[in-house]
Parts: sequence; structure tokens; C-alpha cells
Amino acid sequence: MACVCSMFELKVPDTPFMQSHRMSGHSRSEPPPPNPRYTHPMPLALDPATEQRIQRELARGPYREPAELINRALDLLESQENWLTRNKEAINQRLEESMAQAARGQTYSPEQARALLRQDRQERASRRQ
Repeated sequence: MACVCSMFELKVPDTPFMQSHRMSGHSRSEPPPPNPRYTHPMPLALDPATEQRIQRELARGPYREPAELINRALDLLESQENWLTRNKEAINQRLEESMAQAARGQTYSPEQARALLRQDRQERASRRQ
């Protein structure tokens, strides 16, 4: 059975990069230098489940068109990746400490871990109030 996919055409607004690119004598039809933000229409083939997710978000949220939604999703992805990059050293250090504790037998039972997580969740909730 063939997958039926729909096509969205994304039109991303001009960026300052593209404006300066054209001001330097390049036309919109010329390809920009390597690794710029993509600003030309881009047809996307989406599987039905992804299209349904996009349509559901469009109906639910503040987004008027798929390009706005996809732009927001990419912003969030970039933000997460930047956070991971900035915190990579601290994350790795915590993982190494945890692995060393486990190697020394300093672990919690599943029940103890659940109780500690529940306590932490309650403390955070009480601070928000």
C-alpha cells in the first residue's frame, strides 16, 4: 500500500542575511553562500500522521499557517540543542559522578528513587505557589 503524502510549500520571510546578500549584488535566483537560512519555497512531503499533527496544532494554536508552526518547532529544537551544548560539560560530569556512585554500590532501590522524586516534585510545586 502506497503512502499518501501531502505537500506544504514553506515561504520563510526574508532574513537580514538574505537582504544583505542581495544588496551585495546577488539576485534572489542565485544560490546564497553555503549554510545560509533557507528562504526559498520548499515543498515537503509529509506522512499522514505528521500532517494531522500540524493540522491539529494549527486548529489549536496561534499559528495561521504551517510555516509559522514549523518555524516555531525549529526555534525550540535549536534552543534545546544550544542548551545541551552549553551544559554538556556539567551533564557529563553528573553522569560520571552517578556512574562512579553506582560502581561503589551507592544506589537507591526503585521504591526509594520514587519517594525521592515524589518529594522533589512536591517541593518544586510548593515553591511555585
